[in-house]
Amino acid sequence: MKIISGLDNSNVEMAELVDYFNKQYTQQKYNDYDGVPIATTIISKLKNLIKP
Repeated sequence: MKIISGLDNSNVEMAELVDYFNKQYTQQKYNDYDGVPIATTIISKLKNLIKP
C-alpha cells in the first residue's frame, strides 16, 4: 500500500515504477526511512523488464 500511495496513481507504467524504486532505494540510506525495503536485485530486474 505504501508503494501505491507513494506513486499516487493506480495505473502506473513500468518506467514510473522503476523511477519510484530508485528514489526509494536512495532514501533507504537515511535513518528516517520507513518505506518498503528495496534490494538492488529488485531494481535490476525491473530495469531489465523495460529494456527494448
